[in-house]
Amino acid sequence: MEVAEILESHDVIKLKEYTLAQVGAHADDDSCWIVILDRVYDVTQYISDHPGGCDIILEHAGYDATMAFLGKGHSPKAFTFLNDLCIGILVKQERIYLSESTATITNTTDQCSVSK
Repeated sequence: MEVAEILESHDVIKLKEYTLAQVGAHADDDSCWIVILDRVYDVTQYISDHPGGCDIILEHAGYDATMAFLGKGHSPKAFTFLNDLCIGILVKQERIYLSESTATITNTTDQCSVSK
């Protein structure tokens, strides 16, 4: 799955905005959040079920895990599974992948529309 496909995977998603500092407050096995492609995921319930083991997720807990996730070559099923764990998106000032040049983000009444 290409990065562009991931960024366009949902036309309209209800997303709350979080800062990296807020994500960083969830950095252990009791509350584990990661960022992938500017989206915030609560992976707490998935840690023990991860096929690659819990250590790799905990290594990136509270941080941006984009490069580790994409670099591992996860299957399309893994990307689909992530959709169920998505709880939000980074605030506009901290986004790397969903910038003005790659996507238009509108956020009204907790709905985030992503388009090219």
